[in-house]
Amino acid sequence: MKKIVVTVVILLIGLAVINFFLQGKPQPEPQAAPEITPPKVAVISTTPKAREIPVRSQGIVKPRREIDLVAEVMGRVLSTAADYTIGGEFKKGDILLRIDPSEYQIALVRAESRVAEAQEKLATEQGRAIQAKREWRDLGNTSANALFLREPQIATAKAQLKAAKAELQKAKQDLAKTELRAPFDGRIREVKADLGQYLNAGTPVARVYATASVQIRLPLTDRQLESLPWAEGEAVLPVTLSAIVGGERQHWQGTIKRLDGVIDEKTRLSYAIAEVDDPFSPNQGKMPLRIGQFVDADISGKARQNVLEIPAAAIRENNTIWTAKPNSADAKASDSTAGKLHIQSVHVLYEEGKTTLVQWPNDEQQWVVTSILGTAKEAMPVLIDANDSTPKQAH
Repeated sequence: MKKIVVTVVILLIGLAVINFFLQGKPQPEPQAAPEITPPKVAVISTTPKAREIPVRSQGIVKPRREIDLVAEVMGRVLSTAADYTIGGEFKKGDILLRIDPSEYQIALVRAESRVAEAQEKLATEQGRAIQAKREWRDLGNTSANALFLREPQIATAKAQLKAAKAELQKAKQDLAKTELRAPFDGRIREVKADLGQYLNAGTPVARVYATASVQIRLPLTDRQLESLPWAEGEAVLPVTLSAIVGGERQHWQGTIKRLDGVIDEKTRLSYAIAEVDDPFSPNQGKMPLRIGQFVDADISGKARQNVLEIPAAAIRENNTIWTAKPNSADAKASDSTAGKLHIQSVHVLYEEGKTTLVQWPNDEQQWVVTSILGTAKEAMPVLIDANDSTPKQAH
């Protein structure tokens, strides 16, 4: 019992000592919560205005009309034109290649002979028919038998003459086909048969294309199609084609009259067909527009109101941009202007390089935020800095 009492006394004394020291120690003074400084954001000032939305694309120049010249008769190539070579130029009706005509000349003579024989036979039968009619009348009868009047024989002779004339026409056509003539003004893209070669009917001789016009298929996105002014009743759209030739950019003028009727299944792009008339004329430019050439295309788009031009970096997720509005209506953007952040959804009209054009709902001046914020909320307090518009991490 005595031990228990001593233990209790010691504990009480220890608690008293601890309490003495705790009461004598100075207590910490309460601290005020630190003030949160709004992030400083860089902005650029820009005002919506009316603009013509450019539509740009690229494509490869191709012939509008290109065919294979094919031999329609058999024979050995007897001669070719002087310009019968790759890149050779020709006019409509020019003889590009001659096939040996000797067999077809003989066939023509034989056909002419058969026509003469058929004509003679028909004349003979017609004469006999006249004689038969006279004899029948001399007998005093009023009607005559068709066979006696040689009507079947005359019909046969007429049919034989008609067939002989058809064979003569075919012989003339076959003889004419020994000369392969150009169907239009053009150039030779590929030579497939040459001097001394024996050709069968249907053998390709050369691949040629017309030089009256060329076409370029220009891929367009849905956004670009929206910018074309066809909806405003335009039937033909002007287009400027350009390419660097010999270290200098050359330009050619063309038109777009139609869209390709097919959408590419892989890219989901539509295609506009640009045409350039007389592409090889020196009036088109310093250099002719060549087949297979890669060109840039600038199409005149329709004009829009309230178009805002901003840096491409200012476009945020889900096609939104941030704008900063000062708390005071009379305030000007500086390095200490207090304001609020606003998040605005926009419709992107055009993008190229570091520039983006968007549709804006009004024509009021805007301060577009170019800073990168970790977190952005509607009406979030910010400090507006118009002195530095370089995109950077806000602090």
